[in-house]
Amino acid sequence: MSRGPGRGGDVGELARIEPGPPPRPLARRQRLERAAGALLFAGLLGVAAFLPAARPLPFDACVLHHFAGIPCLGCGLTRSIVRLLQGDLLASLRLHPAGPLIAGILAGQSVRQGIEAFLARECGGTAIDRITSGALVTALLIALVFRLAGFLGA
Repeated sequence: MSRGPGRGGDVGELARIEPGPPPRPLARRQRLERAAGALLFAGLLGVAAFLPAARPLPFDACVLHHFAGIPCLGCGLTRSIVRLLQGDLLASLRLHPAGPLIAGILAGQSVRQGIEAFLARECGGTAIDRITSGALVTALLIALVFRLAGFLGA
C-alpha cells in the first residue's frame, strides 16, 4: 500500500496525469477549410440576425411538417435563433429551447475554426467534438420532452 509522497510511497503517484497527444499541425488545405468553416458559421449567424422573425425562410424546411403536419425536433429552431439574435431571449426559448444552445455552438465553432486556421493546428480535438455532440443531443431530447408535454408548437 502506498503512503503518499515522503512516506515511502511513489512520489509521482498523486500527480500522474498523462498528457494527451500534441496538437496536430494542419496542412494548407485544412487551414483553408477551417477558415471557410469559420466564415460560413459566422455568416449564417450574421444573416440570421436580419431575417424576418415571423418567417425567416421563404419555404417550409421541414419535410415531415410539410407533408404530414407533424412538427419534428428541429421545427422552430431557425425562428428561435433569429429571435435570439434580435435580442428576444424569451421568445427564442418559447419557440425552441435548444435555439440559444445551437446559436452558441455555431458561434463557438466559428471561433474555434478561425483559431485553428490562424494557428495552423488543431485546438480541442475530439474532446470538444464530443462535448458539442453531447450538448446537441441533450438539447434535442429536452426539446422532445417539451414538445410531448405541449409546451412547443409547430
